[in-house]
Amino acid sequence: MESISHRRLPAAPWPVREAGPASATSDAPAARLRFASTRGALLLLLTSLAAASGLAASRSQTGPGRNAPPLFDGYRSEGYPAISTPSKTITMAFVHSGTVDRVPVVESQTVAPGDMIAQLDDRVQRMTVQAQRLSAEDTSAVEAARKRADLAHLDLENVKELAAQDAAAPRELSRAEAEAALRDIEVRAASREHEQARLIHDREAVSLGQMTLRSPIHGIVARLTVEAGETIEALQPVAHIVSIDPLWMDVAVPVRLGMLVEPGSVAVIRWRDVPGGVPTEGRAIWVSAVADASSSTLIVRLEVDNPERLPAGLHALVQFPEADEALRRTAP
Repeated sequence: MESISHRRLPAAPWPVREAGPASATSDAPAARLRFASTRGALLLLLTSLAAASGLAASRSQTGPGRNAPPLFDGYRSEGYPAISTPSKTITMAFVHSGTVDRVPVVESQTVAPGDMIAQLDDRVQRMTVQAQRLSAEDTSAVEAARKRADLAHLDLENVKELAAQDAAAPRELSRAEAEAALRDIEVRAASREHEQARLIHDREAVSLGQMTLRSPIHGIVARLTVEAGETIEALQPVAHIVSIDPLWMDVAVPVRLGMLVEPGSVAVIRWRDVPGGVPTEGRAIWVSAVADASSSTLIVRLEVDNPERLPAGLHALVQFPEADEALRRTAP
């Protein structure tokens, strides 16, 4: 029987090195080399991931539908918010108290200059105007005064001829002169009274016209506050008429941009409340001369043609292409 101490062990599937001081010393550089290689690979992998992430972020920011980096604080490449308003808003009221006789329009009705909006009961005023017209057209008092003046001047001439022949006393001449002068004064007084009657007639005619409200603009009746048969006081609002073609917009833009916008500059308007709305153009008609110090903005007023009759009060984003291009050319 073979002794256990001399039994041969099976060979290991991998090389086995004998432990010893020499073996440990010879494997240390290789181990460090393998560690450095692994560490370098990890660093290279992390650097590649970071670069890919940064490239994706950059593409996501500058790709379609994303905003470009701002040129300065407050700059918005997508546009500046604004709300459309009527270009004209007229509040109409009677200057006289009275009873409303007619209201021939309804709310949302389109009106033209001269169209009747409301009318007071004006029967009494019409009779007053008619009476004043008779006085204004009556010239009999002036004609009578002129005839009396003519007679007085004729008597004066006769007295002067008699005085030249020593056939009239000086007192008669003085009396004839005073009578002629008095008749001239009566003519002037009659003429003034006739002119006053004409002016009173014109005043009453104007007052009669003020009892009918007529639209001064092309617009839409936005609101009516009275009905026929209602008694109202003077200056009580009766109707509100607005003009929405064109529309106006007041846009707050950064001062650096607003200083490049001039009256007549073109603006691009994108409606936010109109589904599928096609961008339209507006024109700057006014730029504020005073900036808002708290927000560093200027107000630019736009005029926007509105053939589609869009209602006022819609939200929009406004861009100024010419001013934007000028800013980009001067940007550092």
